[in-house]
Amino acid sequence: MFMFGYDLTILHSVQSWQSPGLTIVMRIASWVFTPEIIIPVLAMVCAYLFVRRRRLQDMLFFLLLSGNSLTLILKLVFHRLRPTTSVAQVLDRQGSYSFPSGHAVAVMIVCLSVLLLTSQKWRRHRWWLSTLAVCLTVLVGISRVYLGAHWPSDVLAGYIIGILWVLFIWLAIKPFLEHWWARHKIQQLSSTIV
Repeated sequence: MFMFGYDLTILHSVQSWQSPGLTIVMRIASWVFTPEIIIPVLAMVCAYLFVRRRRLQDMLFFLLLSGNSLTLILKLVFHRLRPTTSVAQVLDRQGSYSFPSGHAVAVMIVCLSVLLLTSQKWRRHRWWLSTLAVCLTVLVGISRVYLGAHWPSDVLAGYIIGILWVLFIWLAIKPFLEHWWARHKIQQLSSTIV
């Protein structure tokens, strides 16, 4: 198992804050981004976009969220073990590998995707949406370390992977999709006129 020099120091520092009330908050923050909760919620968002005929946004949202599958692949590549009871207080036992944090990847992808997809429509609310997204992202990341489920470097890697995936979709795939969608709409329009 590889470990960075700061991992143990930060883990012990974050776990020194433990209290019954804070543990409840951290468990809730982690629970919100478990697959059992996040997948149905995101499926409902995709269904809403589909029903509202927001096909381009629906495709983009689906592609952005597909980045979560990177977590499963990378965990199998790195085989990094999670913190054990010999070095930390483990309040959230997980069965899979540790690197990167799936919660950190998911929260970063979801928050950035929502911000990017709503930035045009909800300009007036951008400041508080951004603040909420940052707070949620930080809270979920800290909760994973607090609960002893991840090393701090797992969370940091999860954030970076989430950001890189959203940038890849937004800068490389979105222009292609917009071009394809515009051509598709013109073809639909011309076929209805004829």
